[in-house]
Amino acid sequence: MQGQGSDYIFLKYGTEILIVARDRRIQMLLKSNLEKQDCMVDQAHDDKSSFLKIRQFDYSPVTLDAATPYQDEITLCSKIKK
Repeated sequence: MQGQGSDYIFLKYGTEILIVARDRRIQMLLKSNLEKQDCMVDQAHDDKSSFLKIRQFDYSPVTLDAATPYQDEITLCSKIKK
């Protein structure tokens, strides 16, 4: 149901997701909801810790806060993609 503010994402059981956000309340909200969908959730608070985690594990997908400290989200996405 697109265009009405309620887009849905269906995730497979056990999907490993990395949440990158500096606001811990946002992280906890996302983590709680994703774990209810049987996802494996890991968290990072900045670009440096997110790079370390991405190099160690195969996350699919990665959620990214637009206000991530130290770098803008476009630069961070470019580095993650490489």
